[in-house]
Amino acid sequence: MKILVVDDSALMRHTITDILSDLPGAEIQTSRDGVDALHKLNSWQPDVITLDMNMPNMDGMTCLSHIMSERPTPVIVISSLTEEGALVTLEALYLGAVDYVCKPGGTVCNGLHELEHTIKSKVLNAVTSKVTPTSIDASPHSEPLPPAKPVKPGTAAMVNRRGLTIIGVSTGGPGCVERLARQIPTDYPQPVIVCQHMPESFTEAFAKRLDKVLDIPVHEISGATELKAGQLYICKGDRDCIVTERNGKIVALPTPLDNRFTWHPSVAKLVESAHRSLRADGLICVMMTGLGDDGAEEMAKVAQDRGIVLAQEPHSCVVDSMPKSLIKRCPSVTTAPPEELGRLLYHRAKSFPSEVSYGVN
Repeated sequence: MKILVVDDSALMRHTITDILSDLPGAEIQTSRDGVDALHKLNSWQPDVITLDMNMPNMDGMTCLSHIMSERPTPVIVISSLTEEGALVTLEALYLGAVDYVCKPGGTVCNGLHELEHTIKSKVLNAVTSKVTPTSIDASPHSEPLPPAKPVKPGTAAMVNRRGLTIIGVSTGGPGCVERLARQIPTDYPQPVIVCQHMPESFTEAFAKRLDKVLDIPVHEISGATELKAGQLYICKGDRDCIVTERNGKIVALPTPLDNRFTWHPSVAKLVESAHRSLRADGLICVMMTGLGDDGAEEMAKVAQDRGIVLAQEPHSCVVDSMPKSLIKRCPSVTTAPPEELGRLLYHRAKSFPSEVSYGVN
């Protein structure tokens, strides 16, 4: 396994090399800027690249764009947790980066060894991931949806009783979610919650980006939030989220991290709470690209109780573990690439009855 470590800091290059050096079969070379990285991209042909964003001569974003066009290779972005770092990293994920590692400190971080397990596992997973530079344009072979019809004033409460759509997603998610969400029209009859594994500063940036490019409003769930039809909600990072019913309305609540679950925000906890509060006949669940099996068991239970469950086609995923985990438990689940999932959601949601009962029998 050939690993190229790209960073303008000699300390960072040494630290990352030291962390990765004991991976089985690891061959490691380093570059101090994007220019040298592109030379080694073609001459040495690495299997995976760790890439800093702030470098002289050629910055990480420019370097990444060349990598994706010249020789698409799995790239893990090394970024900071600052607001600026979150925005840059999100753009890198849209451009085709597979994953990211957040430095616990500043640009040069002496505490990177604290993330040794995370860095190693992400590099190993990246090697087998599918590198697909993101194209947000809809597939030219897809049939367009009927024109969206605005929701008439005064009908929101009635439409909300149609239930809730939950999307669970992790590695490779931002671009895939956007491709799906671009197919959701303004008259979509349910609220949509996206549970994306990301830290807090990243989910805020993700919500802001989607709100700019989608036809439907997008919000980050930062407090108790009434969920309204035809709107999309992003679970806030660094905590979990549950759904409950209050006076006939669907409400989402951020909660402290639940140690029962490995990934956060937890898709499993979100689906579990929605299933309990709304029952399966009020749910549409979608499992998208990602590492692990977060939410697979809970979505399978929704399917068993005759809720609607869909999954992203594994071949279209950056990392297919999450949808495959669902398919293993629920072999009959319908699968499709992101754009088609958006179309399926619209037509499945339209088939729901105008009222959905809440609570446990």
